[in-house]
Amino acid sequence: MKIKILLIMIFLLSILPVYKTYGEEDTGFFDVDSPLLIEKLNRDHGISNLSVSAIVQDKYGIIWFGTQDGLNRYDGKEIIVYKNEPYQQGDLQHNLIQTMYYDVDEHVLWIGTYNGLSRFDIKTQNFSGYLPKSDQQEGISDSVVIAIEKDLDGFVWVGTANGLDRINTETGKVLNYELLSNTIRSLYVTQDNQLLIGTINGLYIYDRDEDSFVRQSLGLDSEVIMSIDQFQKNEYILGIWGQGVI
Repeated sequence: MKIKILLIMIFLLSILPVYKTYGEEDTGFFDVDSPLLIEKLNRDHGISNLSVSAIVQDKYGIIWFGTQDGLNRYDGKEIIVYKNEPYQQGDLQHNLIQTMYYDVDEHVLWIGTYNGLSRFDIKTQNFSGYLPKSDQQEGISDSVVIAIEKDLDGFVWVGTANGLDRINTETGKVLNYELLSNTIRSLYVTQDNQLLIGTINGLYIYDRDEDSFVRQSLGLDSEVIMSIDQFQKNEYILGIWGQGVI
């Protein structure tokens, strides 16, 4: 008898509708009568590479995918691919894309690759690039660009595998900075224009008055700051490699 009752309960649970509360504004989308629609994009749809490392959406609703083989533009119907072509000027800096930042005010994509930084003016469809610095020319600190942010003063900050850079978007001038932990993993500009820098060895805060960086110790065995976010004023959340969330 107990087994029969258990089987009946399992059957009833399997046919009853399941609801999950997401808040009053979201319940309609996840309603039983409105199943979640999943659309998978692959090579059959024209995507240039199945390894996607960055996704942004611009102010007109266009979605941009940074892949390991080029930049992809998706308007909901078709995909257009932008790639670096050998011996051709004015292209994407490199086809291996690591990260992207969308500047909504300028309608510009900043694209971090494995061989420098690209700026893509979406309106004019023009690329311009920033190569690693050398003895002959100024440039960004390293070829591998990992993180990009823009502050409220209009400067674009670029975190690389070997240093931090600040770009004056009006003049194009690049200013290089060296930190004790030179491999930058994450950048974040707060609501009050404070720049937080996550490195492989701790969190740094930029002091604008002194044009210097102050390390903030978290007291952990490992302080590889992979991600930084802010959900309310004066409260930040840090994703720490191997240490969880702070």
